[in-house]
Amino acid sequence: MQPDALHLKLVQINDRQRAGQSRTLFDCALLKRQCAGEGISRAALAESVDLLLRQRKPNQKLDVMQVRIADNKYIKVLYLVDRQSNPIERRIFRSGSIHKLATSRAKEYLRDIISIYSDANNIADQVAEISEQAAPIIREAKRIQAQQHAALVDPPRYRYIRRKKVTFTNNGIKFGSTEFFFSEAGGDGFSAASNELKLIVDSIGGKYVLKKMPDGTRARNEIALIRRLHKKRKTGNHVVDFKEVGISGKDLYVVMPYMDGPDCSKLIEKLQRQEVKELSRVGGRGLLMSLGTHRLLEKRTNEIKRAYLEDKILLCQMAVRSVSCLSDQGVVHNDMKWENILYGDGETCVTDLELAKLTTENLIKGHRLRDNPRLKAPEILLAEKGKVDWKNPQKFTITPAVDVWSLGIMFCELLLGKNPFDRNETPFGAEIEAEVERHSAGALDSALFDCLPRDVRDEAKTLINAMLNPDPKERITIKKVLESPLFSLGAEKEKEGKARLSRISTGKIWSPEAQQRRPQRKPKTIIGQRSKLKQVSDKSN
Repeated sequence: MQPDALHLKLVQINDRQRAGQSRTLFDCALLKRQCAGEGISRAALAESVDLLLRQRKPNQKLDVMQVRIADNKYIKVLYLVDRQSNPIERRIFRSGSIHKLATSRAKEYLRDIISIYSDANNIADQVAEISEQAAPIIREAKRIQAQQHAALVDPPRYRYIRRKKVTFTNNGIKFGSTEFFFSEAGGDGFSAASNELKLIVDSIGGKYVLKKMPDGTRARNEIALIRRLHKKRKTGNHVVDFKEVGISGKDLYVVMPYMDGPDCSKLIEKLQRQEVKELSRVGGRGLLMSLGTHRLLEKRTNEIKRAYLEDKILLCQMAVRSVSCLSDQGVVHNDMKWENILYGDGETCVTDLELAKLTTENLIKGHRLRDNPRLKAPEILLAEKGKVDWKNPQKFTITPAVDVWSLGIMFCELLLGKNPFDRNETPFGAEIEAEVERHSAGALDSALFDCLPRDVRDEAKTLINAMLNPDPKERITIKKVLESPLFSLGAEKEKEGKARLSRISTGKIWSPEAQQRRPQRKPKTIIGQRSKLKQVSDKSN
């Protein structure tokens, strides 16, 4: 390309940049001087970097390229380019993350250009000076980009959260003037892990749980949302509450009420372990038994299985009641799983609302909303697969049908013993997402429900298929889930089931049925041993 032709090209680029039609931004004045063979001073180079970074948009990056201006003459040019315009960069960088403003190639170009047109002895000082001049602009650009990204992905839903200053004592923690004590020795040593829990007590012996979480938009949104829900007083004890909120450095510390039971995932493990123990006691009678004894044991086995099945159905009903309190207030949990439901005092309580969304909130298609695909609804999968255009983001709203889908998978795992979309038992693999996308018929294989009794099978099959409808508009609502005949337990049975779940969760005593054991017989001495003992006694006499 001849210098005249290049000059005309630069004029066209300059006009397009001023009109806002060009996706690539150059410093045309610096480019002209390089083409004419003029020396580029460090001040001019720093001014060019300053100009480009001020014109930079959130979806652009600073890069360098080689331009041919004659047969054997090339120059290096700094420019701003849209990340989406380069297929290589589109593969390297993930959408939605904050990238560096200057690449390594651009930094090398700065050093090369200084070494060509300046003294070689002072290169380090000149590079440091240019970096110092550009540092405030880079920091400001990063701050603006982080604000824009947070406003799109996790818009703040709070105005002001009152947070007390946290100070650690020898064996406790203070929130302002309120002090709590660690129940275990050395409990003040928190690790670097987030969402860490520790048991604490107040001055009068009341038990609480201390939770540590990183300070950020999601944590503040969770605290503000929980406080707003309890301020309305319409969720009761079905949503976890915060007694104290404090900050220390970059970490938030919250004090939650103590519940005497574990989360429902651990409760389910205890429930299954207890069922296996009771069934092993009934079945361990040997092969030689009469027909009447065999029928009696078979009847006893069916009674035990039926009792534990009713306990599992009751646990499902309690989980739906807790989630319905959120949907009534226009909140979608968006991370519903058994680990996020606590059990204690005969009630369930929803926790970990970090990923919770409002039904009136606009979300961005292409942004990752959930990490675990095991309980992810198909509409969330489709939304996450979209491409993010940060200039004109495509928005959508979320509905409580997402939580209904997650509850349906949770019911399958508890009642049927498996996730219908996890064939290879890889809960964190991409195979589950592919199976969910292929689930277009809206009905599961009827063979999955053969493990249930006949009187429960049809009702469970109808309910779970309605909850796992791939179309969120046709999916059953949470209120209709509660009206299902599967949950038609009497008040007396429900009270007995809650008492049994409480005993199993605390592990203090087993159910009365499990304590029924056959009386142990006294050991009998063998005839040969009696004769030997008699001979020994005669010799002694």
